[in-house]
Amino acid sequence: ESGAAEKRRLRATPFQGRWLAPAPVFSTMGLARAWLDAGQPRVAVDLLQRAEARGEWSSDSASARPISRASAEAARLLYEAGDLPHAIEAANLTSRLRPDWAKGHFNRATMLDAAGLVEEAEAAYTQVLDLRARHWQALANRGWLRGRNGRKAEGLADLQNALSVLPKAV
Repeated sequence: ESGAAEKRRLRATPFQGRWLAPAPVFSTMGLARAWLDAGQPRVAVDLLQRAEARGEWSSDSASARPISRASAEAARLLYEAGDLPHAIEAANLTSRLRPDWAKGHFNRATMLDAAGLVEEAEAAYTQVLDLRARHWQALANRGWLRGRNGRKAEGLADLQNALSVLPKAV
């Protein structure tokens, strides 16, 4: 059994002694998933943020995609529960993990907008549009945001662009 696993086991168990099996190895993703499944998205996000701070993965690693999905799910759950500050933290993590994922940026933008963080929301909508120029929802939302904040001409231009790229099915 590795020294690190043995140290973790000693901290986690109240008794000394011999073990019949090696200490189980847990993945950060598996633990985060377990916390999400248990209805504890804040704990899952905290775990993922700590792992990110320790440098367990980078945005170009193979693990970034499933981890970003877990953080996006946590963000959604926190948002639905009305916990905007923690939802935004989770959405920020999602965007850091997958900077090329337009949906992650869009979700973050809507949360920032709901929290009244206008400049950050506009920047996030712009990131979506940098990735997908024809994202009609990002155009429409950025247009409304700009219009609400006194930039009516820019807002109207975004809304007109949104109408021009609106899918026929909508």
